[in-house]
Formats: sequence, structure tokens, C-alpha cells
Amino acid sequence: MKKAIELMNQMIPMKKEVKKTCIAYLKRVLEKCNNNYLSFYDEDGEAYGNRYVSVTYDGGNHPEYESNAFSTVKGVFIDKYGDICLDTEDDDAYAIENINLEELYDIAEYVYADVEETINQ
Repeated sequence: MKKAIELMNQMIPMKKEVKKTCIAYLKRVLEKCNNNYLSFYDEDGEAYGNRYVSVTYDGGNHPEYESNAFSTVKGVFIDKYGDICLDTEDDDAYAIENINLEELYDIAEYVYADVEETINQ
């Protein structure tokens, strides 16, 4: 267990940097978008890159029956308070703070690889 603790102590600063970098990247991209909203779907309703992104939805006020381990993300945006939110099948303004680091990275990577180029089209 000592080895695991040592490794985790090395990873924590890297994880914080990944989170900070992903959030900064998403903010930069979203500031270039109309209404600070970036859809993950084209006009025909097809997902960019023919892949879908999902996150774990916590169920809001009713986690006992509203939670969803695979809530499809329809888009990402900056809300009126300047916070990044997700438009998901379960919540149209799901705070990015509610998802884990791997999900945040998946969203940022998806935007980078498949969606960002659609902004100026």
C-alpha cells in the first residue's frame, strides 16, 4: 500500500493540471461560439465524428431513481455565471464540476478531435 500512496501523491498534481488545462481549453473554444454554446451534433442530428460522449449524471434532487451512468452529452456551453455546463439528455445545464476527471478529459478531447473545426463553418 505504501507504493500506491506514493504513486497517488505523484499523480495528484498531474490530475489537477489536466483538469485546469481541459477547463481552460473548453472556455477558449466556447468563447468563439455563438451564444457560448457548442453542439455535439450537426444539422442532421448526427454526432460529429460518429461517436457519442456520455457522462455519469448524479440524478439531481432524486439520485435514487433519476441517476444515469451513461447520460449522452448533446453540447457544452458557458452559462450566464461564466461556468461551463453540459447539455445532457438528463439535464440541460449540468455543471462540469459534477463529472469526474476522465469524463472532463473525454469531453475536451472530443471537442478538440471532432467538434472544434465546426465553429467557423
